Amino acid sequence: MDRQQVAIYGSLKRGFYNHHLMMGSEFIGEDCLGGFNLYSLGAFPGVKRGKGKLHVEVFAVDPPCFERLDVLEDHPNWYQREQVTTKFGLAWIYLYLPEVDNQLQVTSGNWLES
Repeated sequence: MDRQQVAIYGSLKRGFYNHHLMMGSEFIGEDCLGGFNLYSLGAFPGVKRGKGKLHVEVFAVDPPCFERLDVLEDHPNWYQREQVTTKFGLAWIYLYLPEVDNQLQVTSGNWLES
């Protein structure tokens, strides 16, 4: 597997506590995607398809980095990887699988550490 793009929106972003897992990746840029709802799940966020917007950072990741991300996100049990279109081309994003009925939706689309 060659380097692939990943769109991240939470604790993996630059300056956040899980960003160290992005070692070996290359920052490509930022984008704002439509069609997603962002939820605050306490110490981390979750995203589902919806009508909102989502601010992401796009990175090119190598296979070892991709494996670390899959482990962190418990793919495919807790988060499911799907491809989305960004202004930099196709990127993988991790969508949250459990229900979010009682969770706080972050309407700005920009998750900040709590």
